[in-house]
Amino acid sequence: MARPCLEALPFYDDFEATTLNSCWGNGPVGVDGVTFEWSRGSGETASYDTGPSAAQTGSNYIFMEASYPRVQGDVAILSFDCQMDTSSNIYPKLRFYYHMYGKDMGSLYVDVFESDNLNYGIPPWSIEFSRTGQQHSATTSAWSLGVVDLPHDPALRFRFRGEWGGYYGGDMAFDSVRPSGLLSTFDAEVFFTLTCGLHAFVRCIFFI
Repeated sequence: MARPCLEALPFYDDFEATTLNSCWGNGPVGVDGVTFEWSRGSGETASYDTGPSAAQTGSNYIFMEASYPRVQGDVAILSFDCQMDTSSNIYPKLRFYYHMYGKDMGSLYVDVFESDNLNYGIPPWSIEFSRTGQQHSATTSAWSLGVVDLPHDPALRFRFRGEWGGYYGGDMAFDSVRPSGLLSTFDAEVFFTLTCGLHAFVRCIFFI
């Protein structure tokens, strides 16, 4: 559910705080097909041979506990419910890290809510990122970077949606979430001499 707050970019959360940032909504169960909640973890998960061995940064991360009492069709959603205005940003993006090790791995989706779609009768939520099945070779595998191109929208939201894979070996996780945008560009004339004596002009683009 959208909240009246408007979150400025860039935003960053590595889930190190004692409680979730107030912009996050875990569930609720019974809404949008949600049947259980994401958990916060550190170190290895409780299940054998699945999940990450440590957070991508810091100590904590968000993960899906795939063990009992999970049943077929279970879905967990962690949604960023504070609205973000990306309409004036150049190349707004969502960056995060994910870890999907386990023989019973399900599916991880990032859905984006575009408020402008409501004006045209288009479903506001769209899948902008998806991974299904095991993506890593061990609990100690390095986390993978996920990047989502965000639309320009005055009230943008996004969510992480996980679908259970069928058995306990499906502890997917994500960490270090950062929606951001390029606020300005400028040309920097950087001349350097190559061995052939040529010069080059470099256009620099800086993200914050």
